Amino acid sequence: VCAAIMFDAGILSCLEYLEAVPWSEEEEEKVLSCHSELQLHGSVSEEVLQRVLTEPSTSTRVDDIFLRMLTGVLQAKDEKARREMKTLISRLLREYASDYKSYGQRLDVSKDILYHLCHRCLSSLILCLSEATCMDDSMQDRGVIMAEIAREADNMQWLVDILIDRKLGDEIVKLWADQKELSVLHSKIPTMYRHEISRITAQLCIAIGRGHLLVPKETRYSLLATWLEPLYEDFGWMRRACRSIDKKLQIAMYDYPN
Repeated sequence: VCAAIMFDAGILSCLEYLEAVPWSEEEEEKVLSCHSELQLHGSVSEEVLQRVLTEPSTSTRVDDIFLRMLTGVLQAKDEKARREMKTLISRLLREYASDYKSYGQRLDVSKDILYHLCHRCLSSLILCLSEATCMDDSMQDRGVIMAEIAREADNMQWLVDILIDRKLGDEIVKLWADQKELSVLHSKIPTMYRHEISRITAQLCIAIGRGHLLVPKETRYSLLATWLEPLYEDFGWMRRACRSIDKKLQIAMYDYPN
């Protein structure tokens, strides 16, 4: 109700109350659902979210919580809220992975959940690029599709970052190297709309060059065979968006294992 009437003080009071009182399991589900739907942020919101994640849980229940949290961020349309929630969740994952143990288990998002979301993002990218190649420049929906491509590419970059940080990213290199259909579709889209996709290749090359990802020689060659040409073609736009990527990529390719 407070969110509907944009009563920020009321929202803050509700969050402070939720952080203080005990919850039942059913009530916790409602808290998490409301948090995802309203895309709440701020210190009190963070405390509520931390409490959800630190309650004693089975691994299945933790996976379910993380799946809903991550899915909510990946599907969010508000860019500011997306950025803030991505930063918050990434920090929480790092903190829990290094500092927190629950019942002898690390409280962390599972590899299966992350790769499930990666496959979902890849499917969305292929669908969006397929639609974009069939659209005329004059069609009104073209801008919407191009924005969706950029958003899904950004989602994939975030998931790749999490996988690398969790030291679970070895399989993502092969998965990305196998995206022959996506690479072909990529070549049919204007560079200004597609360069965010090539940043995923740059992420992986930089991680391999730094030794953060250890993959077989065949997989490294397969990655370059599929994505080196698109990376080269998009490099100018990538450098405009992020100047530091120039030096990082040069060093990575110099250190790229033979």
